[in-house]
Amino acid sequence: MGKLMLEDIRPYLQGVKQKGAETVATCPLCGKPEHLYIKQDGEKLLLHCQKCNASGTELFKEFRRLGAKHEEPEQINYKTAAPTEDYYHIYRLPNGKEQFRKRRRKWADGHKQFTFEYTDADGKKQYKMPADAVILYNLDKLAEATPETPLYVVEGEKCVDSMLQHGLLATTSRTGAQKEIKFTATDKAALEKFKLKIIIPDNDEKGAAYAAAFKEYACKILALPDIWKKCPKKGDIADYFAAGGKVEAITGYEWEQELTQSYIDSLDVAALLGSKIFKQLLMQNRTDRIKTLTMLEHRARTLRIARRFGQAWKAYQADSATPTNSKEHETSFTGQPLTLACGEWIANDAGIYRLKQQGDIVKKEYACYMPIMPAAVLRNIETDTEKILLAFRRTKSQWSKCIFPRSTISNKNKIIELADRGISVNSDTAAALVTYLGACLANNAESIDVITSVGRLGWVDSVFVPYAEALTLDNDGQGTEIARAVHSKGTLQEWAEYIAPLRKQSLYLQIVLAAAFASVLISKVKALPFVLHLWGGTGTGKTVALKVAASVWGNPEKYMLTLNGTTNALMGTAALLHDLPLLADELQTIKIDTNFQNYDKIIMQLTEGKDRARLTQQSTLKEQKTWNNCFIFTGEEPITQSNSGGGTKNRVIELQCKEQIISNGNAVVNFIDSHYGSAGRAFIEHIASKPAETLQQDFQTLQRALLNLSGSSAKQCAALALIALADAYADECIFKDKLQVLDLKQLAGIAKSLAEIDSAERAYCYIMNVIAANADYFARRGKHGYYKPAAGACWGKITNNYIAINRTRIEEELAKQGYSLNSVADAWKNKGYIMTRSDGRINHTERLDNGTFSAIHLKNTL
Repeated sequence: MGKLMLEDIRPYLQGVKQKGAETVATCPLCGKPEHLYIKQDGEKLLLHCQKCNASGTELFKEFRRLGAKHEEPEQINYKTAAPTEDYYHIYRLPNGKEQFRKRRRKWADGHKQFTFEYTDADGKKQYKMPADAVILYNLDKLAEATPETPLYVVEGEKCVDSMLQHGLLATTSRTGAQKEIKFTATDKAALEKFKLKIIIPDNDEKGAAYAAAFKEYACKILALPDIWKKCPKKGDIADYFAAGGKVEAITGYEWEQELTQSYIDSLDVAALLGSKIFKQLLMQNRTDRIKTLTMLEHRARTLRIARRFGQAWKAYQADSATPTNSKEHETSFTGQPLTLACGEWIANDAGIYRLKQQGDIVKKEYACYMPIMPAAVLRNIETDTEKILLAFRRTKSQWSKCIFPRSTISNKNKIIELADRGISVNSDTAAALVTYLGACLANNAESIDVITSVGRLGWVDSVFVPYAEALTLDNDGQGTEIARAVHSKGTLQEWAEYIAPLRKQSLYLQIVLAAAFASVLISKVKALPFVLHLWGGTGTGKTVALKVAASVWGNPEKYMLTLNGTTNALMGTAALLHDLPLLADELQTIKIDTNFQNYDKIIMQLTEGKDRARLTQQSTLKEQKTWNNCFIFTGEEPITQSNSGGGTKNRVIELQCKEQIISNGNAVVNFIDSHYGSAGRAFIEHIASKPAETLQQDFQTLQRALLNLSGSSAKQCAALALIALADAYADECIFKDKLQVLDLKQLAGIAKSLAEIDSAERAYCYIMNVIAANADYFARRGKHGYYKPAAGACWGKITNNYIAINRTRIEEELAKQGYSLNSVADAWKNKGYIMTRSDGRINHTERLDNGTFSAIHLKNTL
């Protein structure tokens, strides 16, 4: 039972209509007519309902329930099964002697096989080509023909035979459609014999390459669409004749005559005033046109029709600059992905331009000097906005593609950005390129594919990008490289077998791996993003451990970041990854805000899970980016400090690497460089098969257990519960070693205590340590009361029950570590660490040696 195809589900569709390349029908889940969009893309069937947003997985499941199934065709054993076609093409030398045979076999599934054989000088049959095998087919017929006979070069022996049947001399190469062909001396002599050589290549990219292989023999090229308007993609000359094509269209094809002096002097009145001459003249560049026009005007004066010639030339220019309808032209680029109606624009390999009348002459207004066209429209289901997939060609044969917002290619000022991608556009052509692309989109709304897209990776309802067949990632800007890194190489079995022993050897590596898996669980169990930070000296294998974690999802070299950017860049990457982990090496290299001496602000911004609200230039609210990542960092020092806020401490799991995590780092890196990405996909499929209620219950059970074992905060235990849950699920679907799952007692030992997390508690402990270290600056009780210290400044006084410390002094000491008295005062009140007056205030007036000062009374725990 294979994947469903369009023909498999067609019997179960209702209200079927065809819209361009897509089939539209009633959704079987929500029942909304004309909202189920279906497209067969090669071996992939893409399904999406625009009403209920049902995923492809849900729709496939429903069609299978209704009875749809796909039976894979029986595999053919080509060694034993009889082919449907089996015949020989005989290659002969110019003297007619057979040199070798090319056997062509074809089976019912379309598979073809070509083999060669010849008889050697000893009469023994050899199943290969002879060492001096000729390249050209039909050499004996070429030898018999006269040099004046037109020679047609086509693709394939079948096409040569078809040409011969219609009385035309033809040949082909046994090599197929190659860009370069090494002809033998015999082949070269045969080609050089003929004065007129015409290539009729197949209607595809390989056909263009084939024509290039014969360029040194001055062959003219006859493109099939020029004589066969309905020529299909990959159509050949044999197909042309099979479709009823006439020989006369080939033999009577009119080639453009070069406008030389001798040719112009031979023109009569009718030819001189004919549109053929004017069309050739119009296509020339300005310099050649002036030269040619001068010769034509001289010929017109000789024939006494100079005035009439001038009038006819002006009329032709005016007519050419005024198209009769908006769909007059079509794109005709070599190897173009599709053919588009482009209105008044002439679009071919020479560039894209339209003809504009300027006074007495017609000029070409260029939109672009290279082939470019819209290839698809990407409609984002989250933002309800569109982007355009542009196809363009910088070299003779290689097409490239990139994605731009529709607003970019619709604005003459913004479209200049295309130049950064190697597209030929400047301030002079920008407005025209906008108009041309707009015409292509408007004239081809039914034929340009509309693809459902999303601008980020991760979960979109119940499917996961980039693994979802029905959704395409439309991000082509910031973070493109990391998005493209999410793919697989090597097999899951190979990866699991290599990584499993490493997972057993190091608890820290197991935790880092589990955290990489845990990221995609965060939104499913309704938890918050968290940070896992590995820190310690160099040489412990932190970076290698991070690369192993990256290999879960994709290419480690491309997926893993180096933290040499800004916090805004980090948040942009987090939003793009959305549910996938963000892995970054060397935290100390990040450019932090100069107003902050630690990473608290960065941690809080990242673990908040959303970007700051921002306004556009039009004062409207921008779309706010969100994410649900686990952040895994490495560094040489802790990410939190003693003065870090409680919120920061709460969101970070810190692991100090005192021992080697991975012993043979180079070998591990070499392995994962060619084995990556398969584990992440397997993990997604595994958790997608579990009901949401099961995921949440498993998570809550682990969190409660860790709370009981650790006595830590709910957020610390939530992060550790995610790691434990991911490790257990990864073991279920990948490692399959129940004895190796993380022990909750070990994880509980990693959790920070409440005292470590509570910033007020840490501030109180800090100030009591300061007082103890500076006790000589506090007054003690004497016979007649409290007296100032004998020397130095007085900070306050110490009693049996409390310590009175000068308010200014305590504020200064707390500020040294980043604490604020006002921020901790309420917590100290609740804990009984600070004594208040009857009105609730914390300021007290103290007297020493008849002097007074404003003091804070702290509980004496010295």
